[in-house]
Amino acid sequence: MTFIANYAFSKVLGTRDGTTDNGNGNGTGIDPFVLKNNYGPLEYDHTNILNMTYNWALPNFIKDESTLVMKLAGGAVNGWKISGYTAFQNGVPLQTTTGGNINTTYASGLTVPTVGNPTLPDNSIKLPNGLVANAVTTSTWFGSNAYNVLVPALTCDPRSGLHSVKTSAGSQNMRFNPACFTTPAYGQQGPIIMPYIRTPNYWDSDLGIYKSFHITESQSIQFKASATNWLNHPLGQFGLAGTGDESLLLQQTVNGVTSIAPTNTNAQTNGAPNFKTGSRFVTLALKYYF
Repeated sequence: MTFIANYAFSKVLGTRDGTTDNGNGNGTGIDPFVLKNNYGPLEYDHTNILNMTYNWALPNFIKDESTLVMKLAGGAVNGWKISGYTAFQNGVPLQTTTGGNINTTYASGLTVPTVGNPTLPDNSIKLPNGLVANAVTTSTWFGSNAYNVLVPALTCDPRSGLHSVKTSAGSQNMRFNPACFTTPAYGQQGPIIMPYIRTPNYWDSDLGIYKSFHITESQSIQFKASATNWLNHPLGQFGLAGTGDESLLLQQTVNGVTSIAPTNTNAQTNGAPNFKTGSRFVTLALKYYF
């Protein structure tokens, strides 16, 4: 039997600037004025990575092949080999894969009094220059378009209060608490580097079993059965069918009146992936050697 394993414990830190030659990206740059404020775990950070491979020549279970029946049985039972591969790695920071603010949509179309309905509540945003706005954007919040991301403020640790929830893919564990996010105070930015909210872990196990049947000294037939994800363990993953399960909505409409919501109102985002991916895939093969 041969067995190979490697394990890495690491933390990949750097400046999030939205572009890199290593992977698809390293996270959105949020603070355009102070570069060091964008320093944190990057998009390709995986704290724990484990890989294992193994090959096992199974023992001969039938020792006595003195008779034809035992010889045939030994030919069928003895000589099998098993090989496999197993991999595990932690997920990455969710903030880096969701535009730096977990795809937050802020309130827009805020209700204001009109000529036809002068008694409507005034939910407009009062700007320092005396003007008003009916939408929360980086321009209305900071008076400048230098910021391209408005990060929600935290009312609690989004890694607290986690539990199992019902999703389209069945029961899944929450990765973050969406009730901890709110619109920051006017002119304020949420945490540029959020607490480390980790996407679901990845793990896979593949298995193959094979045996060669000798016909003559120079000819043989090899039978092989292999299975990818042989344990048939699908993995939860955010964003499999759109970004509905990883998008915050900080707007509410009650009785036709639109205002800034105190917390997330997107029902699809409950802190857990709505879908899973991956299933067992089996292949059978015969190979003739001559």
